Amino acid sequence: MLHPLLVDLQAGDFIYERPAYPEVEYAFKHALTQEVAGNSLLSGQRSILHERTAKAIEALFPEKLKEYCSDLAHHYSRSGNVPKAVQYLELAGKQALQRSAQLEAIEHLSKALDLLKALPETPERLREELTLLLTLGPAWMAARGAGAPEVEKTYTRALALSEQGGETPQLFSAQLGLWSFYLLRCELNTAQTLGERLLNLAQATQDSEQLADAHRVLGSTLFRLGQISLARTHMEQALALHRPDRRSFSHLLRYARNPSVHIRCTLSWILWYLGLPDQSEALSEEALVLARQASDPLGLALSLIYAAELHQRRGDVNKTWSMQAPRLP
Repeated sequence: MLHPLLVDLQAGDFIYERPAYPEVEYAFKHALTQEVAGNSLLSGQRSILHERTAKAIEALFPEKLKEYCSDLAHHYSRSGNVPKAVQYLELAGKQALQRSAQLEAIEHLSKALDLLKALPETPERLREELTLLLTLGPAWMAARGAGAPEVEKTYTRALALSEQGGETPQLFSAQLGLWSFYLLRCELNTAQTLGERLLNLAQATQDSEQLADAHRVLGSTLFRLGQISLARTHMEQALALHRPDRRSFSHLLRYARNPSVHIRCTLSWILWYLGLPDQSEALSEEALVLARQASDPLGLALSLIYAAELHQRRGDVNKTWSMQAPRLP
């Protein structure tokens, strides 16, 4: 029954057929036609059709839902099913982050946050908002820079929510995001205060990954404050504690910065200023290798910048010029 109707619409030049596996798909030829067709329905009917469409996709493609996140989010948003819409918008946002499509991720996650406002302020809703904010923060960092006002707004709200919930991993991650903002804004005293709080949190949990991040944060801040020997102590502790293969909460920030690379890059500069050029160069090379192995464009760009400036300080013009980003595998 459906096929003859589709044929008629295609003959009338309203829709066109496009190949898709295992069956064909149909799409409107013009967005205006689609808009008029949709507006011809009562709002209640449209909501029901969007809900039925989303449920049909879930039923027909249960093993491929990740491929339909954006479509499912669209239909559930239009049907008024906010929890489902938020669920798929979050998944779509995370997928975009994995592709380094930062602006797309921001669009999905911001829409999810807007939809959440329609729900009652329950603990569950606040936890979902916190998760979305901590996922959104790295996208803003990559798209606009860690010193952007959007970063401060996102992590300030995340910090307030995590303090309400009292969950240490989220509290740590929110403060870590704010630290990045204040460091990039050169508000180093505030950054140091946040770094000390992070270290206190990490010492309370004795989580090695939290401790590594806290020492990294303090080392980087103290280096910029000119306390180079103390910065070395913190960075060497971070290097000893950090395990790149561990998957922990802090992966949320690693979309913006690879800790393994950042530790080695910063420590390489610290060792240079302490008069240890050979150790400094060796760590810089390690950072480059790790970034290439991870196929991490941001980490590779970071390590190349640090390496270029290090070679410039060493007076090695050829190596400075050679720090051009190679094609990632």
